[in-house]
Amino acid sequence: MFTTFLTDETGAVTIDWIVLTAAMVGLCLLATTIMDSTTLELSEGIGQFMQDTAPEGK
Repeated sequence: MFTTFLTDETGAVTIDWIVLTAAMVGLCLLATTIMDSTTLELSEGIGQFMQDTAPEGK
């Protein structure tokens, strides 16, 4: 019974999909983190530029 359990390949595809899904989630989180910090820096730069070039009357 134990040998049969060790050699049984039922569910092996499920493990592959779990690993692939976890890798994709990890890559998405990494990309989101990189884009978040870059976007924040870019928007702060744009905001500063707009404040520096405000019309004279304001």
